[in-house]
Amino acid sequence: ASAAVAWRRARLGRSRAVLKREVDEERASISRRSDLVEVKDAEFGRGLFAGRGMAPGEVVMYEAPDVRMDDRDVIAMHRHMQERRQNSGRYAIICRLLELRGGFKVLDGLVGGCRDSFDPGLLLEIEGAAAEVSLGRGPEVFERLHRGLLTFQSNAWRGTGYMALYARVCLVNHSCRPNVNVICEDNFVRVEAVRDISAGEEIQANYGGDQLLGMPVASRRRVLAETLGFMCCCERCRADLLVSADLLVSA
Repeated sequence: ASAAVAWRRARLGRSRAVLKREVDEERASISRRSDLVEVKDAEFGRGLFAGRGMAPGEVVMYEAPDVRMDDRDVIAMHRHMQERRQNSGRYAIICRLLELRGGFKVLDGLVGGCRDSFDPGLLLEIEGAAAEVSLGRGPEVFERLHRGLLTFQSNAWRGTGYMALYARVCLVNHSCRPNVNVICEDNFVRVEAVRDISAGEEIQANYGGDQLLGMPVASRRRVLAETLGFMCCCERCRADLLVSADLLVSA
């Protein structure tokens, strides 16, 4: 009986390994295709654009993270910093992990939010973390860490139990009327069309979840500005602002 159980377990293990290999091969094949997306100048910075027409449900791209931080990494760094009586706040931990994993090189290629748009309390927290980690290393290091943390806040994607930076997915701009859904999986992020996308159309995702899209335009723009550092000027927000202005004139 034990031999039969061992055989079944071995067969199940091989089946899972084959399935994982097939999935990984499919992801790699989609990621290598150059006709699906291209990087071009967008209205705000750079963006990703569809290389051809796509249907709802079609996978636009998979991408593995350039830098990933799991909850266990954050907890381990928190303990490490506490033992050394260093600032173990959230952004100080993120800053040190980014330095260890080359994250600031990735962030140098991304566009950060506007400092004047962020919530003042968040700005103070980020500034304090950059000052702590750069202590004794000069103003140039402080400025790079400060700028990098703001860029991380604007660009990092959050999955269940982790945060990550991606070379291409971080170029996907926000829209309150998105045409793709960004799905954070264990080792990859999957970008999937949610409606028909025309060739040459910009790939745009919702940064704030379903709750954000249900808010009035003023609330949506305030949340995005305070947490991510930009005032949304997407097609939907512009249309909603025109309606609000018309209502004020009518009143």
